[in-house]
Amino acid sequence: MTDELKLFDTTLRDGQLSPDVHFGSDERIEIACALERAGLDVIEVAFPGMHPEDISSTRLLVERIHSATLCCLARMNTADIDTAADVLSRCSNPRLHVYLDAKTIRALDLNKAGGDQTLRMVEKMVAHARNLAAEVEFSPQDTTRLELELLVAVTRAALAGGARIINLSDTTGTCSPEEIRTLFQRLFERIPELDQAVVSLHAHDHLGNSIDNALSAIQAGGRQIEGTINGIGPAGGNTDIVKVVQRLETEVDPLDVYVKADYQGLQELSKRIPKRRKG
Repeated sequence: MTDELKLFDTTLRDGQLSPDVHFGSDERIEIACALERAGLDVIEVAFPGMHPEDISSTRLLVERIHSATLCCLARMNTADIDTAADVLSRCSNPRLHVYLDAKTIRALDLNKAGGDQTLRMVEKMVAHARNLAAEVEFSPQDTTRLELELLVAVTRAALAGGARIINLSDTTGTCSPEEIRTLFQRLFERIPELDQAVVSLHAHDHLGNSIDNALSAIQAGGRQIEGTINGIGPAGGNTDIVKVVQRLETEVDPLDVYVKADYQGLQELSKRIPKRRKG
């Protein structure tokens, strides 16, 4: 059976962190509408708890998007989650994307009697987000540099709270395709209940591996790829969504997935988005 691969675009959130890139309110709306027309499944539009200046334009944008899922990023606290949910309150298909910082994850004490309170907090905050939005995505920050036992523990806590999308991140953009494949395989082996969730990859491109890493994630069971148009983003940039779709259409040995995105529509949008600077 061929599975649907979800495409998650964060041009308007992580892409806007690229040097010299700033989208005005009208431009944000135009880009979001173009992404929806091109068949993108999820559009991450803001991090309102960190960037309140984007709230007003995001509220306007929400009124214009009807079929795509709109997503806001939030830290693992009630104030951030509530702010993000409020921004999406009039959204047809809202998703809250909550993340836990790597420092907090590394401080987990898995041997603590009665369990670690951070794990209880993750479950509680994810459950709170799930009460406010139809979908919750959870990201353990800097996934590829976390100890496997810590990653397993925090992922299970998020699943218990109601997260149904688990996003693994190569924040430094230094992993090889084989390392990404192994990470996905180990997590599926350790957490059987991940079969009931969508496992995602958010990869940066410091060493130029992000497209191959995306394909490796898909081969290992990943069913959502995150990225931006033209790969714009901070530091080494993000996975280029347009190139992912192109590779899926031209692979000699096709992967057992399909996407709804229109490659021609994405190419046209690519011409309107700044190109990523090298180096």
